[in-house]
Amino acid sequence: MTLEQLLRTGEKPSPSMARYPDEYGGGYMATVEAIHQLHCVDMIRRASWGAQDNSTSHESHKSPESFRIHLDHCIEMIRQNIMCRSDVTMLTYDWVEGVEDPFPNFNIPHRCRNFEKVLDWVDGHRVFVPKSKVVRLEDNVDLASPP
Repeated sequence: MTLEQLLRTGEKPSPSMARYPDEYGGGYMATVEAIHQLHCVDMIRRASWGAQDNSTSHESHKSPESFRIHLDHCIEMIRQNIMCRSDVTMLTYDWVEGVEDPFPNFNIPHRCRNFEKVLDWVDGHRVFVPKSKVVRLEDNVDLASPP
């Protein structure tokens, strides 16, 4: 992400922000939030089935505690997104044979973004930087704790 793009998001540059080396464009490291949210949904899905092997994670969890912290983070991110977006589509209920209470009809239309277009945009703006090149630059500083 260029400095101009960063400023358009409302963020201000900070010495702690990860940037790519000049040979890879020198921009700020960024990702589309929807991609992160899908990672979180997948992590929660895998955890619900007892999978803690990190095969879908970019980081290794060195302990059950670090896995729990990551999982709790993902749950919090999904909660924030639901509350922020607040889908107000109305669910109706139907009587279903053999079911005591009315059952919600989840097969209702929603107004959605075209996710394929989002993915196309992501693919068109992706920067491939080897992990070994994602390093602190000379003028970077570390935050005392995660933002």
